This record gives sequence, C-alpha cells and structure tokens, in this order.
Amino acid sequence: MKKNMDSANDSPAMPGTSVPMAQSSGTVKVHESVIASIARKAASTVPGVVRLAGSSFVDNLAEIVGSGRLDRAISIEMGESSVSMEIRLVLAQDCHAPSVAMAVQNAVVNEVTHLAGMHVARVDVSIMDLDTMPEPSPVPEQK
Repeated sequence: MKKNMDSANDSPAMPGTSVPMAQSSGTVKVHESVIASIARKAASTVPGVVRLAGSSFVDNLAEIVGSGRLDRAISIEMGESSVSMEIRLVLAQDCHAPSVAMAVQNAVVNEVTHLAGMHVARVDVSIMDLDTMPEPSPVPEQK
C-alpha cells in the first residue's frame, strides 16, 4: 500500500486536496473536515432544510471515542484537484423536494468554491426523511 507522502519533507501528507496558489511558495491543503463544515453550513441555510440527517447517537459516540469521522450526514471524496460529496438531509414536509435539493447543490458548490477555492465535481443529495420545521422560539419581553 502506497502512503500519501509530502515530497517536500517526506512526511505523511495531510489528507486533502492541494489548492493552486498564485505564487510557487508552497501548497495549501484543504482537509475534508473543512469541506464538510462548509457544506453543512451552506446546506443548513437553504429554506426547506430542517436539518442534516445523521445518527446523533452514533455521532456523539464517535466524538467520545475520538473517531476521525464525526459527520455522518456528509460523505466527502477528495480528488487531486476537486471534491465530490453526498449530503443526507431531512426536509420540511411541505416543501418541493427537487427544488430544495437543487438549491442545496447550488449553495454547497458556491460556498466550497468561494471559501476553499476548490472545484466541486459533484454534490449528491439524499433526502432521508421529512419533518416539520421547528417553530422559532419567542423572544422574551424585556421590562
């Protein structure tokens, strides 16, 4: 099995994708957890998305035992110069699912491209469940 090595210092390279820089002063690697975080935030802002689907019990257990993969709702595949992902969602019961899925795809592509400077090859959206949107909590009156 070939190890991913950083040729500059022959140490194991960080999993991620190199982002081209304007100058040749080195490389920038964006870790998949950063991509997952950007995708999570972008998807969560789309109207009709109730939440990302994941097993909160499994996620909490993984965090306790220190598992490297904490986000069960997003799967990331890093390529040499691009990233592909699958996002699992819970949508609002009264939304048009295909429209929301397309809006999530667009939001994720735009944010990952803008914030990480990476090409997004594919965003697959899996709708795992439907739920009601949470009611906004009332703002307490100040006296």
